[in-house]
Amino acid sequence: MRLRESFWITALALTACGPGAGQRPILTKSEAVYDFSHAAYWTPPELLAGPLQGEFSCEGPCAKTTPAVKPPPGLKDLRTTSAQKGDADVSTLVWRGTIPSGISSIALPMVTGPETSRTRIVAKCGAVTRTLMPKDAWGYRRLTFKQPGASCELEIRAIDDGPGWGQWIAIGTPEMLR
Repeated sequence: MRLRESFWITALALTACGPGAGQRPILTKSEAVYDFSHAAYWTPPELLAGPLQGEFSCEGPCAKTTPAVKPPPGLKDLRTTSAQKGDADVSTLVWRGTIPSGISSIALPMVTGPETSRTRIVAKCGAVTRTLMPKDAWGYRRLTFKQPGASCELEIRAIDDGPGWGQWIAIGTPEMLR
């Protein structure tokens, strides 16, 4: 437990300093968990405030269920690249919608197969682009795109370009945060 606490203090210090520090909010320990291996904030589900409005499309084969990994409770809509051929399917999942005014951060539910080297997520909202490396357990990735104010058109692309064993990705509808 002490090691985790010291990591948290380091993560908080890294968040508060460095290039672009004035553009990133400082998160309290109760708001997010820092994942050092993926350099990402993972948000606990109790901070979700409802799904964003938008829709999925697929560039290649996709499915609406993940046979290998059970989705988290409450996740109603998802897409996965593990479709007819399973791990051998290669495709891109696309979610398009709007981040409403007054919201600056969202949580994106995501998971990947055990082999993550050929999967990634690219999220774009206006002029801001974030590239994410997913992990092999369902989690809600916290993304901050803008200052609260005007709305923003959001496009999320979950890319699976690996036809090998364990190479697949799944995302759910993004959620607003409290």
